[in-house]
Amino acid sequence: MNIKYVRSNIFQLWAMNKEERRLQIVHLIEQSNGQQLLETKELAEQFGVSEMTVRRDLHELSHQGL
Repeated sequence: MNIKYVRSNIFQLWAMNKEERRLQIVHLIEQSNGQQLLETKELAEQFGVSEMTVRRDLHELSHQGL
């Protein structure tokens, strides 16, 4: 794998704002079709944020009815 490609993807995840991250979380949930549990720790690692940030995102998405 090309190291520039990897760095670019890591930067894109790091630079992701709150709304983009939440859209990605919704997409992952939709993809799982209720067949797979998504752990906050795994999501936090994937998006480069804390578990608390992921919990906050999930809480907000829940309040939005998503």
